[in-house]
Amino acid sequence: MQTSCISALLLLLALSPSTGPSTASTNAVKAVESENKLESLQQEVRRLRKDRPESIALASALARLGLAAESFDQWQLAGQALQECLTISRRHPGQDNGNLIVALIYLADHGRHQGRYSQARRLAQEAARLGESGKQEDLAVCLSKLALIEDGAGCYVAGEAYARRALEIFKRISLTAPSTAVASLALADNLRQQGKYREALPILKDATAILKETGAGSPYAREAATARNNLGALYFWLGDYTNAEIDLNEALKMRLAILPPESEEIANSLGDLAAVYHKTGRYELCEEKLRQALKIRLSTLGRNHRETAILLGNLGNLYSQQAKYEEARDYYQQALQSLHAAGLKDHPEAGEYLEGLGLLETKQGNFSLAEKYLERSLKLRERTFGEQNPDTAKSKLALGRLLLARADKAIDPKLRSRYLDSALARISSARETLEMTLGAEHNDLKAARESLAECHKARSRQQTAK
Repeated sequence: MQTSCISALLLLLALSPSTGPSTASTNAVKAVESENKLESLQQEVRRLRKDRPESIALASALARLGLAAESFDQWQLAGQALQECLTISRRHPGQDNGNLIVALIYLADHGRHQGRYSQARRLAQEAARLGESGKQEDLAVCLSKLALIEDGAGCYVAGEAYARRALEIFKRISLTAPSTAVASLALADNLRQQGKYREALPILKDATAILKETGAGSPYAREAATARNNLGALYFWLGDYTNAEIDLNEALKMRLAILPPESEEIANSLGDLAAVYHKTGRYELCEEKLRQALKIRLSTLGRNHRETAILLGNLGNLYSQQAKYEEARDYYQQALQSLHAAGLKDHPEAGEYLEGLGLLETKQGNFSLAEKYLERSLKLRERTFGEQNPDTAKSKLALGRLLLARADKAIDPKLRSRYLDSALARISSARETLEMTLGAEHNDLKAARESLAECHKARSRQQTAK
């Protein structure tokens, strides 16, 4: 059997566990079904190894086994099967079979899941080069995977270019609406990570509506849950915590109905819900969800992974908010260490943890150390996102807060004036960017406005003293 890349994508979707009530009995049934399916495919592979070793037929069977294993989160089996598929497929150059693209692109996706972005990029780029001279739908799938890889590595501009090109191809070749909706998820998530929230919102709304219409038992159930979760996460970043919580809870229910409770996607839902609980002051519930998610990620991805670092950093944010500074400092450092060990020392995600450390040190009066952290945070974010970005603005705001604190402690009037001038410039710039990118009513503008008011009061007091 010859398997093209797009057929493999649809096969992967079809192999996703079907939806149903989230009960222990149904989960047990699903586990048995997955074991039976995998065993059947493994038997086919063993037969072909004996009867037709090194054949395209064996490569196809290995591709199906790898995709099935991946859909059931059997990552080690998936990697082994797809690596063998790749080895065999490379020995059949010039033959019209899609196994090589299948193996390359899904091994790339396997590497992305494990946080090995450089390796994943090389494999996906090779698949895309093959796709350029083949079927357009094959190329579109390769580009979609490349978009996800670049986003994971923090290369958002490249990721956006790949995601847009993939979506254009999907629309041009008129695939089904659900397939095109799935392709649009990569673009919407890329835009969210760049802080382009309002541009991402209509894309995600449309995709969520289309995938919802496919029904609970459709092969797109997993993607429908992802769309709903991503929409909730986007509402969170837009400051709409009510709708965020509704969508994130619904996505968690959808995922629990089709996935094992220790799935990485469940961890994703728990982590996103924790963020809402943090913003709405429900700190105990936030910590509970973060620790549940962290337990899953440590067991599935390990400590040295970007997704694990995100949870560690969020625990740092939670403890800093509660003035538990030693605990907060420890978790921020752990998050940075995880990124460093994963080969992502300069990932833009590090900007958040450096900002957290800078704010923490500012509160404790360690101004020189705070400045060091905050300057690094700003530099990372400017390099990745540019000036007109909410994350860049938050780094500027944090630096403005530091300068304001320094002005308050300065004895020399001239030095105090210089600090106030710099603080006012930083905070004003941050406020303008936040208002432009997030809208005038966004919750994050409150901190910028309060800091700006503090600057003007300090300036007024200084002038009165003169």
